[in-house]
Amino acid sequence: MIGNELVTGLSVTRGHLTSPDMTFIWDAVEKGDKLIVTVSYGVETDTSKISTATINVGTTTPVLMEPTETPPAKVPGVVGSVYAVWSKENKSYAVLFSGQMVTPSVNNLISSDQNGFAKDYHQIIVCAYIDN
Repeated sequence: MIGNELVTGLSVTRGHLTSPDMTFIWDAVEKGDKLIVTVSYGVETDTSKISTATINVGTTTPVLMEPTETPPAKVPGVVGSVYAVWSKENKSYAVLFSGQMVTPSVNNLISSDQNGFAKDYHQIIVCAYIDN
């Protein structure tokens, strides 16, 4: 495919740019009629934890994304859902996440409305593919 892929690499720090407390790297890959969404995450620069979700191409139904194991204290987890917004021809898309990317009892990166209400999750774009 020829186009432009946009993915997010989020890091949360306490002021040390070279040593983030949490790192999240999102990606999406088309495989046949499926879109495989992956987030690699971990503490500091270790992004060995992975969560995936599979979205059928063309559908806008949200898909649950959560850690395969309950993360121990101070280890990030991704809890929420992803879904895709497609162009009319399904050649371009944006993947949106709604939920929390958290380290229990330490940090919370939460998609919320402008008032910051965590219980009312809103979508944030984590990946996009723009076809030429």
